Order: sequence, then structure tokens, then C-alpha cells
Amino acid sequence: MNLDKIQRWALYLFFFSINFEVWDPFNTGGFFSVSKLTGIIYLLTVIPHYKQFFLTSYIKPVIVPIWIFFGWLTIISFLNINSVSSSFFDFSIFQNIILMWILINHERKTPNILTRGLLSFAFGSIALSILYNFGIGVVYDIGGRVSLFGDNENIIGMRISISIIILLITIVQNPLHLKKIRFIFIAALPLMLKLMAESGSRVAFISFVVMFLMGTLLIKTKKSWYKIGVLILGVVVFFIIIQYILQSEVILTRLIKSYEEGDLAGRDVIWQNIIPLIKA
Repeated sequence: MNLDKIQRWALYLFFFSINFEVWDPFNTGGFFSVSKLTGIIYLLTVIPHYKQFFLTSYIKPVIVPIWIFFGWLTIISFLNINSVSSSFFDFSIFQNIILMWILINHERKTPNILTRGLLSFAFGSIALSILYNFGIGVVYDIGGRVSLFGDNENIIGMRISISIIILLITIVQNPLHLKKIRFIFIAALPLMLKLMAESGSRVAFISFVVMFLMGTLLIKTKKSWYKIGVLILGVVVFFIIIQYILQSEVILTRLIKSYEEGDLAGRDVIWQNIIPLIKA
């Protein structure tokens, strides 16, 4: 197996493992996780060809403003060090910029690699849903919301929501030319929808609704009859999915609570405190 293939598979593994971001199988207190390991493996495969992965000739309009933003953020944070916080270099943002830089050039080097990577991410969500179905790594909080391997419920819900859309696009538009085998992904959708609902994430539910509706309305096709067929099928599937999701008492209770009591899980308090600072 040559280095290009190793790089591709390392990338697929990394995308897959994002669903297990906080899983620490060796109980290292958060120092080690599966996703960190796969990320390091991917970066190690990049090092021999680092010049290709850090090219800027084609992406200067994108990468330069981001670095300027990060530099300005670092300077402002440094100038505002106080007794509450002495941190001024945001390593998470820094590593995400580096990763984006590498991924953009990997896509330039190997077309469609990111599309396949997103499908690998969706496979990771399928695996997570299967583990949930077998009760592996599952924890319920007081309100009945599901967490797996100690991960945040909203993050789990959002990952599942995005993965469902990725699978639906793969099935309907078939960007990777997977032929009829892509229809097997339909079997995973009920499990994923159930996990998304049981996570109790309202933001995941709303995001899924918006993505599904916009994706159905904006689907590109040269055949008008195909567009009409997709819209009709999309409406039918949408109502079936919504009915299925709302069978979960967890998500239904939280949605009703938001509507009747205006409960936003403290987000409204955060906005009230932050908006005056932005205006200032």
C-alpha cells in the first residue's frame, strides 16, 4: 500500500472517529481519545508530503483572512489578560485552522476525498447508533436524555443530524456513484433518528428540519418532472420522519417546554449578557 492510500484511509478513519471524540478507553482523564489518536495518525501520514499539504497558491483568499483573524484574536486576548483569565493563545482554533489548511490541499490533491470523508463521518454515526441500540456506552441523565461515552447530548444530536443529511444526499444525488448499494443506508436511518430524538437536542432537531427542507427545495436537476417528484417524495418522507421522531417523549417534552415556557436552557440569559457587550 503506497503513501497516498495510507493518507486516504487515515483521513477516513479520522472522520469516522469524530463521533467518538471524548471516548477515552484507557481512562487517561481526557488526555487520550480515539479521535485524537486517529488525528495524530493522519497528520503523521501528511508529514512526508508536507509541502503539498501546506500550499497557499490556490487558497490565499480563504486562508489569509482566517490567519489575520486568529492573529488579531491572539493580540486582543493578550492585551486583556486579567486575574480571571491568563489564556491568550486558543490552541483549539489554531489546530482547526491547520487541519482545514491540510484538508483543503488534500482535496486539491485527491478530488472528492472530502466527500468520501464525510461519508466516513456518517458511517461513524451509524456505528454510534448501533452501539446505542445495544446499550453500549449509554448513560441517561435525570431528564432521560441519552449520552454515549460521556459525550455532550447536543453534540451527539448534531452529529447524527448532519450524518442523516449526508446519507440522504448520498442516496438521492449519489455524488460518489455508489450504484444500488447506496440504498442499504436507508436501513440505518431509523436507528439514527431514534438516537437523535433520545439525545433530546432541540437544536439538532431544528437543524435537521431546516437542512432537510432546504435540501429538498434547492436540489439541482435539469429535469422538471424529477424536481417535482423529489418535492412530493420529500414532503411525504419529511412528515413520516417528524412523526417518528416525535414518538420520543424526551424530545417532545423539551420542545413543548420551549414553546409553553420559553425555556431555552439558559441560552436566553447568555444572549442578554453578551448582546450589550457586542453593542458596546
